[in-house]
This record gives sequence, structure tokens and C-alpha cells, in this order.
Amino acid sequence: ASYVGVEGCKSLFKLMQANNTLTRLNISDNFIEDESCVYLADGLRENTSIVDIDLSKNKIGPSGCKLLANMLRTNTTLMWLHLASNSIGSQGCDDLSQALCVNSALTYLDVRCNYIQDGGGQSLCEMLKVNSTLTYANLRKNFITNSGCAALSELLRVNSTLTSVDLFECSISDQDFKRLFDALHGNS
Repeated sequence: ASYVGVEGCKSLFKLMQANNTLTRLNISDNFIEDESCVYLADGLRENTSIVDIDLSKNKIGPSGCKLLANMLRTNTTLMWLHLASNSIGSQGCDDLSQALCVNSALTYLDVRCNYIQDGGGQSLCEMLKVNSTLTYANLRKNFITNSGCAALSELLRVNSTLTSVDLFECSISDQDFKRLFDALHGNS
């Protein structure tokens, strides 16, 4: 694995300011920490060409995620956000959910393997009641259990834009899977 660090993210910030042709940026597995997210968020806030950023397998926690979430409130071009295998937790998921209530560009959110518990899953579901652009949510390998699944079932009855939800290796009971299936069956 490589290491970008704060100085590397400062350079990326300058790149994002100056370049208007780059559409995808993969900086996964680079040990990017919360402190570096200041520069990434500022760069993405100003950039109008990047539609896909992969920040998976870094060291981003709740405070770094909050910086990225604040960027999402005003960014109108980013469509794919990969945050898999970080440590954003339920607080980071809450911040993302609040931002996505007003964001109208993001269609793909990958937050698998992030220590998200039911509270974070519930806030994501509340956001999806008002967000009309997100079509894919990957919650794989988080701690979404019965109460999170209940919120998701309620959401799936009314949301008409979400086309894919990945709940692989979450702690969901057979009864909750039936509840999800019934909700999907009733959603047209």
C-alpha cells in the first residue's frame, strides 16, 4: 500500500482546482486520515468535473466523513462516492445522510465495512425518503440488525429511485428478510 498523507492531499487539492477534465479519481488504500479530508473536501467542492471518487480502504473516521458530507451539500457533479473499509461509523453515516437530503447529484454510495450500526442505517433510511437521486447503497458488512432493517423495510415501501441495496453479511434475521421482501413486493 502507498501513503498519500496531508501533503499529497494538498497537491490533490491544487490538481482539483486546476484540472477540469479529470472525471474519476481512485485514491483508495492510501492511509488517508481525517486531517487530509480538509483538502479533499475543499478540492471536490470547487471541482466541476470529477464524478467518481474512490476513498475506500483508508483511515477516514467520523470527523473526516463530516468534512466530506459538508462538501456534498454544495457539490453538483460527484455521482459516485466510495467510502468502503474506513471507520466512519454511525456518526459519519448520520452526517452523510443529512448532506444527501439536499444533494441532488450522488447516485452511488458505498459505505460497506464501516462499523455502521442501526442508528446510522436508520438515518440513511430517513434521508432516502426525501432524496430522489441515490439509486445504489452498499451497506455490506455493517451492523445493521432488526431495527435498522425495520426502517429499511418502511423506506422500501415508498422510495421509487433506489434500485440496489447490498446488505450482505449484516445481522438480519429470516423474519426481517421476509419483511424486506414484502416491502419490495409492495413497491412499484
